[in-house]
Amino acid sequence: MASVFLLSPASCSGLRAHMILRPGAASLLACRLREPIGAPLGEVYTFLSGLYFRGKLAYARAFADRPEHVLVITPTAGLRPPDTLAGSRRPRTSLPASS
Repeated sequence: MASVFLLSPASCSGLRAHMILRPGAASLLACRLREPIGAPLGEVYTFLSGLYFRGKLAYARAFADRPEHVLVITPTAGLRPPDTLAGSRRPRTSLPASS
């Protein structure tokens, strides 16, 4: 029987989310999210959740039977692989808007 890992970030609306989603954010990750290509969900959620998500992602990648058995639960796009690109210009994998 294959193992499938479903991962979720601790929060998509906390302080760290506001840091990278605000319009004037200058960090490298924030800039990549505003570019047409975007940034990988795994990288974004690792920033949002810190060690919480980073550890879960590393564990899942180490023990999953196949890479496609590691999926991230997103707030707007269902289940997606952690390498899926997300950003403000990618409607199917967009991140929640910062308030």
